[in-house]
Amino acid sequence: MLTQQAIIDFCNQYDYDIRKSGNGRWIDQKLTLDVLSFIADCILQFTEDDPSKEFKVKDIWMYKPVGDSVRLIFKKPDVNDPKAAREYDKFFGQPLKLLGYSKVLREEKRGRYNIYKIENIEVLEYIAAREKNALFFLKTYIEKVLHDSDMMVYFDDELHFKTDSNNHKKLLNLIRRYSFVFEKGNLNDICNWIVFFYEYKISLLQNNEETILKNIEKENNPILWANYLIYSQYDKTYNNQILSKVEKVINDNLTQMISFEPLLQKEFW
Repeated sequence: MLTQQAIIDFCNQYDYDIRKSGNGRWIDQKLTLDVLSFIADCILQFTEDDPSKEFKVKDIWMYKPVGDSVRLIFKKPDVNDPKAAREYDKFFGQPLKLLGYSKVLREEKRGRYNIYKIENIEVLEYIAAREKNALFFLKTYIEKVLHDSDMMVYFDDELHFKTDSNNHKKLLNLIRRYSFVFEKGNLNDICNWIVFFYEYKISLLQNNEETILKNIEKENNPILWANYLIYSQYDKTYNNQILSKVEKVINDNLTQMISFEPLLQKEFW
């Protein structure tokens, strides 16, 4: 099994700048950790006999062991139901797009279809192993994409927020003055700002952090948790506290999943 450092090294070898790729679908805000981990495992099952096998989205969801698992675990309709085609295309397609953009899979457009092939089976196995691994991969991947695609670099070229202490202080005070926007705004809309704060060493006031954190806990969205984990790295103690919260959320949800009684399982992320 790969280490966390190996996942960091994997992401660091690629340029994920969306300004260069023009790919606005590098992630979907509704993509969940359990689905990402599950789809990674489905791909491994489908390609077990031949890891070099190419496949389309529909090939994965029509693979019988996968279809049975989706109905049992996620309470989805039968894969053969024509009315469910759009739902399954999104359910399987979004994780495949992320895995393709991150270079875990190779993605190639052929006619109407995106064709996939495993590019790095070790990383895929890491993600498939458990939700905690999927969380770390997602956190590392998001951080790298936002770093590579930093839209604020144009402003920083002029104002030097990182190196000019006076301009940095002005930016800090400005953001803190209008921090109520981040408290009351849609969390998914401010997702990128949270990581921007980390990149430019901006820390919100404690009462702002507490409000945002409460909203994230209510939303219980893995993308938001991953982004807030990145933000919290401005202080090691605070980062450890947030990491502990995320691990507790995962563990609490896992304890409510009853493996021997599938019908009583609680959907988790």
